[in-house]
Order: sequence, then C-alpha cells, then structure tokens
Amino acid sequence: MKALKKAYQILTKAEIWFVFIIFFFATASTVVNVVLRKLFAINLNWVDELSRFIMLITICLGMSIAISDGSHPKMDSVQSLFKGNGRKAIVLVADVIFAVLMIWGAILAIQQEARTIRTGADLTTIPLKLWVFWLFVPIGFTGGAIRCACNVVFDILDFFGKDPRKLPDAPEQIEEGGAC
Repeated sequence: MKALKKAYQILTKAEIWFVFIIFFFATASTVVNVVLRKLFAINLNWVDELSRFIMLITICLGMSIAISDGSHPKMDSVQSLFKGNGRKAIVLVADVIFAVLMIWGAILAIQQEARTIRTGADLTTIPLKLWVFWLFVPIGFTGGAIRCACNVVFDILDFFGKDPRKLPDAPEQIEEGGAC
C-alpha cells in the first residue's frame, strides 16, 4: 500500500509540474509574441496555435489533479444537510455518478482520438499531427476516471472506518473526497 501511495504522489507531482511548466511556457511565449508583434511587426503564428493546445492540455490534466485534491464538483450543499452515515451515503452516490461520467468521457475521448489518428490531420502552423495534442483529452479523462474510481472504493471503506484518506499515515490529509 505504501508503494502505491508513493507512486500516486509521484504521478500527482509530475502532473502538477508538467501543467505548470507548459502553462508557464504558453504565458511567456504569448507575451514575447505580443511584444514582437507590437514593437517589431513580427508575428509568430505558431505561438497562438500552441497556446490554444496548451490550454486544452492544462484543462484535461488539471481535471485529474482537481479530483485528486477533492476539488472536483460534488453536491456540497446537499452533503451539508446530512451527518454520519447519511452524509457518507450522499458522498458515495455523488462519487459514483461522477466516476460513471468520467469513465463515459474517457471512452468517448478514446474513440474520438482513434478517429483523429485515422484522419491524419496536420496542424496549420506547427509541423505535428493533430492527434498529438488531442491525446491529452483521453489521458485527462482516463486519469480522472481512475481517481474517481479510487474515491468510490475509499467511500465504501469509509463505512467501515478504513478510509485511507482519514488514516494517520494518509499522505496529505484533505477534506472529505480527497486524494486516492
């Protein structure tokens, strides 16, 4: 279990750093492009296209990160109406619904990625295939689905007082619905 927790923490940190680095690059390159365009009338068209795809990557990987932090959308207002096992049941139902939606999104994203690969479409200003950037959509949804499935398992364990998120050796104690 410790090895799994360690691997999970490493994966989460790698995702966070990857998102930070690419988003920082997108911000810096956009600023440089604006300065070049305004001061020297030089426009780097590829920066705009790359920035759009970096935003897509940030959203898809950020979705997975948000689920691990317990920041994903849930029925917080409904949960606050209940205490004890009633609250645990509501949390479980919300997490099951969210897990099903994430799994369905992952399946649809994988199917769309397969269609994108078959078309072989090129990007207009970057010498890459379109599927390279769209690959992050199924990666994000699959990562989110796995994390949601972990939350469902942990919600079930919570009924028996064995939720690893609440045990003393839990990696980073996060509120109800936190990291796997």
